[in-house]
Amino acid sequence: MSKVTLWPPQKNIKEVEVNSDQSLLEQLKGAGLTIESDCGGHANCGKCVVKIHTGEDHLSPSEFKELKLLGNVFHLTRERLSCQTHVVGDVTIDLSAHSGVPAKKPSKKPSNSKVHLKKSEQLKAEAMELSRQDVTPETPPEQQEADWFRHWEKTASKDDPKGKHLDGNKRPRMFKTPDGTNESEKPKKE
Repeated sequence: MSKVTLWPPQKNIKEVEVNSDQSLLEQLKGAGLTIESDCGGHANCGKCVVKIHTGEDHLSPSEFKELKLLGNVFHLTRERLSCQTHVVGDVTIDLSAHSGVPAKKPSKKPSNSKVHLKKSEQLKAEAMELSRQDVTPETPPEQQEADWFRHWEKTASKDDPKGKHLDGNKRPRMFKTPDGTNESEKPKKE
């Protein structure tokens, strides 16, 4: 039988006698201590973490499940999962994370920062003003079509004196309509 010294003492229990065939979590719960564990000791939740003060040599080696959850940083954090740890000698552990005092919940009081809300009429007026500013006159469809064809012309610009060289400088083919004629051959509607 090994001895586990608890720091801080919980429920007036300072020491617990444990054996190595059960996990530390099972032993502490059997002694009447409150240890959080949502997964039932299967190393899925990570809530049963205990901090080791002394006696880390008297613990079972970390298993893959524990390393996957906590990482290989025991030398820095001194933390182990109590559900995966078996004690084979005297150990002192820190149970302050499981002291039974609930964590502070965030207050539901409003913060001191002021929020200015605009009235819906004011928002509508601002939206109308912005929409009036962005209105540009529409170009007629004939001019839009001419602008598209002008894009492919071989005109020189100030930036490029040789002219445009897009995709081998070839014009795209016109689309054929279902009756077999090209778009440009269609009679214009007036």
